[in-house]
Amino acid sequence: MAVNRSSYRYWCKPSKTVSPQRLKLIAELKRWFGLSGGSAGQRSLVT
Repeated sequence: MAVNRSSYRYWCKPSKTVSPQRLKLIAELKRWFGLSGGSAGQRSLVT
């Protein structure tokens, strides 16, 4: 395919910028986790 390894690895790297929407979601999940006393897991937070 004639693609350098370094180019592929650079393309695969996640971006360092985080969207405001994602930050809001993370903050909301942390809030709900705190309200549950640290007992809520992925299944109860996502569904």
